[in-house]
Amino acid sequence: GGDDTGSVMVDLFKNGIACVHVETWRNAYAGVVPNAYLVGMTEARQAVHLAHAAGFDNLNLDLMFGLPSQSVDQAVDDLCAAIELRPVHLSWYQLTLEPNTLFHARPPQLPTDDEKWAMQEQGQPQLAVRGYTQYEVSAYARPGQRCRHNLNYWRFGDYVGIGAGAHGKLTDGANGVIRRRWKKRHPQDYLSTAGGEVVELDRVGVEQVDRVERIAADDEAVDGAGLHEAPGVL
Repeated sequence: GGDDTGSVMVDLFKNGIACVHVETWRNAYAGVVPNAYLVGMTEARQAVHLAHAAGFDNLNLDLMFGLPSQSVDQAVDDLCAAIELRPVHLSWYQLTLEPNTLFHARPPQLPTDDEKWAMQEQGQPQLAVRGYTQYEVSAYARPGQRCRHNLNYWRFGDYVGIGAGAHGKLTDGANGVIRRRWKKRHPQDYLSTAGGEVVELDRVGVEQVDRVERIAADDEAVDGAGLHEAPGVL
């Protein structure tokens, strides 16, 4: 219920959680989009209200477009409704049907490519006029609110992969090499090795940091300039 959720939000805030995520959807997609991804707009508004009341000011909303039978006007209306909730960061991305899923095997009727392009073309000015800048294909943020988690990848930072199928990257600065780890994909295979000695389950490679990767680590590349301006990089 709302009271329980509010208490959880307060506990998260008190324990140092700095950001919460809310996925917004139209109730009309129930029965078409897998239920695990469905949050009605009413529930989304309530979650945002509870987050603000708990003290959160670092709020991200996840919103998809290109949904089954969605019109261009509906997609833009959904986006404007999400913007009205005043998140500092908004992930607005096109629905994709991933292979090896039931959704991919039995695809619903989706908007055409032209319709999905129109959704993005009409939606982006709505974001821009309200102060959101695009810094990734699907990520928009107010000034100073770009996601550090996202930027870490673009800046070629390190990260630890935890869980089945997770990827990790660690830089050995002393030797100038990069070590990558790729955990077992299948949960049963992963669990069978859990709790044992930490090993590189799959070695993608131990490699020298090449020139393109060094350019990607430059802050200018995050703004879309570094890679285009670097000589010899297409």
